[in-house]
Amino acid sequence: MIIVSMAIIASRVCNIPAILKNLARQSRPPDKVLLHFSNEPWHHDDGISNLRLPASPLDVEAVCVPNTGSSRKYLFAAERYRRTKASILLLDDDLTWERGLIENLHDHQNAYRRVVGTRGWSQFQIVEDQLSGEMIFQRPNAVTVIGKNIYKPAEVIVTSSGWATMFYAEDVNCRMFDSGLQKAVSLGYSDEVFLSAMIPYRKFVIPMSKGFYRKLKTPTALFRDPHTARAKALQAQLLGDDVIRRAAAYLEVSDAVLA
Repeated sequence: MIIVSMAIIASRVCNIPAILKNLARQSRPPDKVLLHFSNEPWHHDDGISNLRLPASPLDVEAVCVPNTGSSRKYLFAAERYRRTKASILLLDDDLTWERGLIENLHDHQNAYRRVVGTRGWSQFQIVEDQLSGEMIFQRPNAVTVIGKNIYKPAEVIVTSSGWATMFYAEDVNCRMFDSGLQKAVSLGYSDEVFLSAMIPYRKFVIPMSKGFYRKLKTPTALFRDPHTARAKALQAQLLGDDVIRRAAAYLEVSDAVLA
């Protein structure tokens, strides 16, 4: 069973018809589509009072949940299906995909590769912000691994969650659902590092074709927010000291190569 799980923000409700049409045309359509939305505003989301769904041949459910930010794309689906064998596929609400996306990811998901996706990264460092004195997260865009640029599966530390990350619901650490932990790591401001920390399995970016996705033209400002860098630094601590040291070492090697 494949469950597509998404978080919908107010400014991207207009994307839903195109996204559902794209999913229905997949060579392996999902068994269920969950569209999580929230009434209350948070961060850059104005909130949605009522999410009306267009007609679709898919089994689509609009789910109203507390506004925990972008982590809504996996928190509630993972808890709902955690005692099943379901594969959960996370998709952002501003992307559509090539016809073979779901089939390709599912074919690569097995006992060895429990977590697969189309983008990810392994190089980062946690440094002190000179203005605030807080610890922040730094990662140059140049070190992102993208499926269209590789010819075989590439292991990464973190998969870019909404860029088609697929995982088994049963693999999730139950700490993911601890509201105290979510608050401690500022989960409302960023979600992908936390997700990777809560799934204790190796993660791989899968080879994709050159035009494997299409970006829908809708606004976002999440990636520019300073809260995000602080949240990622807090969440990275959950990966463990060994992983943090390895990520920093990878970054040093990348810097040397790019230089």
